[in-house]
Amino acid sequence: QPACAGEDSAGLLQVRTQGARGAAGQALQGAAGAAGGQERASTKRALALQGGGVLSLSAFAALSAGLLSVFAENEPKPLKLADHNIFKDIAFISSNSGGSWFAASMLYSPKFLNVVEKMASATTPAGARSAFDMGWTQAYAATAKNTSIVAKPFVALCRKVGGSFCEGLAEFGFVYSNGGSTWRDFVEKVIFNVSGIGPDIKLNSKVNAWAQDKTWLVCHSLLVGRPQVQGREEELVGLARATVEGFYYKFTGSAAGNPRPRLYVPAKFSVALGGAASVAPHDYIPKEAAQALGKLNYTAWGPVPSPTPNSAALVEHANIAGGDVNESLPLLRPTHSAATKNPVDAAFPKLTNVGALSVLDASTASSAVAGGIGLIPAFLFGESAAGLSLTPRATLADVGDGVDPFKAATKLVKGLFTFAPERDVTQLRDAQAVALADGGYTENTGVAQAIAVGADEVVLFMHFSADTLHEFTDSRPKVPDPMGDVYNLFEGGFENGISLHQEYLYYQLFTESRKDVESKTVFHNLTPPPRTSGTRANGVKGVSYGTVTGTTKASPWFGIKEGRSVKLNIIRIQTPLDIGFRDRAELYSDFVGGVFEWLTFNDGEVRDKLGPWFGF
Repeated sequence: QPACAGEDSAGLLQVRTQGARGAAGQALQGAAGAAGGQERASTKRALALQGGGVLSLSAFAALSAGLLSVFAENEPKPLKLADHNIFKDIAFISSNSGGSWFAASMLYSPKFLNVVEKMASATTPAGARSAFDMGWTQAYAATAKNTSIVAKPFVALCRKVGGSFCEGLAEFGFVYSNGGSTWRDFVEKVIFNVSGIGPDIKLNSKVNAWAQDKTWLVCHSLLVGRPQVQGREEELVGLARATVEGFYYKFTGSAAGNPRPRLYVPAKFSVALGGAASVAPHDYIPKEAAQALGKLNYTAWGPVPSPTPNSAALVEHANIAGGDVNESLPLLRPTHSAATKNPVDAAFPKLTNVGALSVLDASTASSAVAGGIGLIPAFLFGESAAGLSLTPRATLADVGDGVDPFKAATKLVKGLFTFAPERDVTQLRDAQAVALADGGYTENTGVAQAIAVGADEVVLFMHFSADTLHEFTDSRPKVPDPMGDVYNLFEGGFENGISLHQEYLYYQLFTESRKDVESKTVFHNLTPPPRTSGTRANGVKGVSYGTVTGTTKASPWFGIKEGRSVKLNIIRIQTPLDIGFRDRAELYSDFVGGVFEWLTFNDGEVRDKLGPWFGF
């Protein structure tokens, strides 16, 4: 196993066997549990689930099953999470992207929960692998069998380019070839259809018993554009195209002294699970951040018949395109615009009505990996030309089409008429239609939103590859940065990065320096299970754990106050696998069996070191 900076390699020399923990150790655990009861009562704990497509769903299913198997090792089988709730001390579940797929499946799907419980009840890693393979992977893989001849070259190209953005497009290609045209179609027809979550399930619907009364935070990003600052041109958000006309919006910003938004603003749907309340328990966006957005302005852009290199239209087009333009291409100019009279409602009532919001739409927004294409006009044009919709859209105002903001926005965008731009921008303005994107554009771990609602101790499930590369916008070369999602939350971390011309952001939330935290944090490696002849390669390079502590900075974008002490307890899986492809889905079954094996082989250490994180 490759060693990462600050890791404890001594654990590799230890020899452990399943069931090594004896009665004396269990007695010690009981005494420690009694002593820690008062601390647990006063500590607000959260589970944060990092984004990462099907890899996140698979990894976190394996972690949950493995932990349940270890913590309830001496209990009669089959194991039930409601009876042996390893998440009993968790008050908040904060998830991003693929982490939200996993959370939704564990919360609302008895079928998926049963798969995880069968894995936990397995007596061997092969049994856990088989339970996941039969219960989830095979159905997931079946969606790739009917890929059309037209989509196959597209999928192959995306796979060759690589990266999470292209892998997301490749996965969508499978659905597109079978009649799907939106990212919502992908999440519904593949992920939720396999997990058994219908499109009519609302956020405040019944949940599995283990999750009753917990709070779920579904992290995502609101596209807001960027005002003109420091000589940099403004960036508008592309909402839709109607063959000829393109429709864009921007938030105008509020009075001086308020923070300036940059491209995206962190947002969350929140729900008190299993309750009948129809209103979210937490703000969609913190009040200070919402007030900084100001009014909404919509613009229709059409072609310029005879552009000249120095014309005002050329400059206007350069502004919206974010750079140089090709003079041989038709140029655009603003033809009509319409702005709201008042700033956006800071309460966001349409997006906090959990009785109207579906689990499907919330999870679609959280996982919209291609949602940022609204900031790239060329991509928006290609999306529209292909009849696709990869960016979820919602309305902030009531437009008389019921209370579902996603259905209202879909109907509105489909009704845009090529030759009626004045009418269209007025309708967009009245509905206050906006675009949403993957939570990874603003914070991929879910940690920030958990802290924002009061958690002071967070268990973070994450995965990484030692070969993971990130390209940052400050002219640094590409460097391995497997822990960037965590370390960039600290002072001195990167503020943004680039992936296929899409910018994503980091917010520094802790006062400690990234350099110091990275050098002082120790991750402990679990001992690799022995390899025997016939053992399948399972895609697990290592499982490690460690704790990172920090003191919060004030953040208006997340609503975090300064001076709070926060502990991040991290369980991370090292793997060469990326976010997932259905035509090689068996690799994820092998991977799940491998993670389960690492945890159960190290059962004594897992109980001793990780048990207290969960109140055991």
